[in-house]
Amino acid sequence: MNPLHYPLLVCYHGDDEISVLKDAVSLQQFLLQSHFFISSDDRFIDSTGAAWALDTNTNLRYTGSDWTVAQLTVRVQQHYAAQANCCSAKIAAADIPSLIQLVENSATD
Repeated sequence: MNPLHYPLLVCYHGDDEISVLKDAVSLQQFLLQSHFFISSDDRFIDSTGAAWALDTNTNLRYTGSDWTVAQLTVRVQQHYAAQANCCSAKIAAADIPSLIQLVENSATD
């Protein structure tokens, strides 16, 4: 079983917005507050690129797939575009933790 590596990105199925969860406490708070709008199609991407999904007991389970920097870059670009940030196509980073940091920074801009 793969361990979960924080921080996480929450990629909502059918939506370009992304959320950042910094640690286990923020994950638990998020799940308690948002269980009604998280679907099994949403993905939690950890800082290694591992994809996680909620099971029927609201526990995260590893999906068996990993996201690449290129795949996650496209998703982060879509997130920036949804926020009406110009030049979202220029968004890039060398690794997944840096992409997560970009999303976290976009929430505070």
